Amino acid sequence: MLELFLFIALLVGLAFLGAFDFLIPHLDKLSLKLGLQEEPRTKENLGSLKDSLVGSIVIVESDFVKSQVGNAFEGRVKARGTGWRAEQLFGDKPLLSGSKAVVKRIEGNKLFVEVLDIYQDE
Repeated sequence: MLELFLFIALLVGLAFLGAFDFLIPHLDKLSLKLGLQEEPRTKENLGSLKDSLVGSIVIVESDFVKSQVGNAFEGRVKARGTGWRAEQLFGDKPLLSGSKAVVKRIEGNKLFVEVLDIYQDE
């Protein structure tokens, strides 16, 4: 009698584990729909994050210096609390630390910025 009970318990346990294994892939989708977790960042959905930086104002972290390759000035900027490599698009004077710039385009992990003209409304 004990053997029959153990055999039935084993079958029920295996059936439960099989159903649980079936549910595991669906739990992630369910938790995303319920808002319990954020969608993981992938190459496909990272593009919208980068595109949203275009047009935003950034702060220069370190003075821009003349690039070893080409005539551009390069340096570091801070956009939304994150440091980025940046290249100055126009101007014969490099951006100085603490100045502001506008993001014009993004290539890879490099921002291309332009000096923010604070007198543009005058």
